[in-house]
Amino acid sequence: MKSIKRVIEFIEENLLANLSVILFSISLLWMLFEATARFLFSYSINASEEIVTFGIFGAIMLSLAEAGKKGYHIRIDLVLERLPKKVITLLEIINRVFGCVFAVIILYSSYLYIPFLYEMGTSSASTMRLPMWLVYSVIPVGGGLLLLYYFRELVGHIKDFFQKEEKVEKETEMEIGILEENL
Repeated sequence: MKSIKRVIEFIEENLLANLSVILFSISLLWMLFEATARFLFSYSINASEEIVTFGIFGAIMLSLAEAGKKGYHIRIDLVLERLPKKVITLLEIINRVFGCVFAVIILYSSYLYIPFLYEMGTSSASTMRLPMWLVYSVIPVGGGLLLLYYFRELVGHIKDFFQKEEKVEKETEMEIGILEENL
């Protein structure tokens, strides 16, 4: 089980993170190239918009789960800071359940949509004529990683919700024992 976890973490942190950076960098460099070509030579490449759009789209989909894992998703900390820890943990559990549902919806919709694009032979509008099923195939990868992230977080918060009481009771008993010894 630990070896599977290590493999998944390696893929998430090394391969997918680097692939996301590469896709984003290609998009950025292509935008700079396109802007320079338009400004200096009054020349534009027909496929530029698609290269940039699909590159950023792929980078975002591949990095969603890693961003959540590192705490980069949007949160309302101002409200959470004022609540008891038990309520915060319960809200985190609810949040993760909704996250899992959202990821399942992404996976299910891509399961329906990608074969449809393949059967229809849909391709991009530029001269590149990229098969759209191939472009959209990053969606189930991103959705699967997001589901994995939310599920792991859900399990962790459920454990925290039920273990905190036991830990607090044990810590209190230990503190009482230490106080009695010192008296």
